[in-house]
Amino acid sequence: IIATPAGGHCNNSSKTYSIAPVEHANSYTWFFNGGTQWTASSSTTTWITVTSGTLTTTSATLSVCANNDCGTSSTFTKIIDPLYTPSSPLAINKPATHCYGTIRSYSVDPVVGATTYLWSINNSAWLITGSGSSVNISAGTGSATISVSAANNCGASTPIKTDVVPWYT
Repeated sequence: IIATPAGGHCNNSSKTYSIAPVEHANSYTWFFNGGTQWTASSSTTTWITVTSGTLTTTSATLSVCANNDCGTSSTFTKIIDPLYTPSSPLAINKPATHCYGTIRSYSVDPVVGATTYLWSINNSAWLITGSGSSVNISAGTGSATISVSAANNCGASTPIKTDVVPWYT
C-alpha cells in the first residue's frame, strides 16, 4: 500500500493510499480501523482516501484485498501513524566566544519527529553551512541573530533565537 504524497500522514490532512492493480481483479475491498480520530472514504477501486483529525494521537490500520469471480486474494495491511509538526528546539548550543573570521559549531538537541532544521541569520556577513541539528557558522562583522526551527513534511516549529557578537583579536 503506497501513500500519495509520500511521507508521514500529518494531523488534519487527507492522503490517498493505493495499490497496483491486481491481474484479473474486478473489485477491491478496503478495511479501515481508525477509531474516532480517523476517517476513510469507501472504495472498491485500487485507491482510498484517509483523513486524520486535528488532534489525532492513535494509529490507524488500513487493509485491502482484491476480488474476482474465483474468490479473494490475501490481505495487505499498512499501519498509519499520525505525524505532527515538531516542537521547537529547547535552546541553541553556542560557543562562549566566536572570533571574527572563524568557523564554530552551533547546535540544538534533536527534536522528536524533526527531519530537518531551518537555520537562518539576519546578517549576511555571517554564513551558515548545513541543515541538521548541528551547523557550522562563520563569524562576520557586526552582531547577528541566529534562528532555528525544527521541521518535517507537516511544517516547521516556531523558531528559537540567540544573539551573537564576533570577538576581535
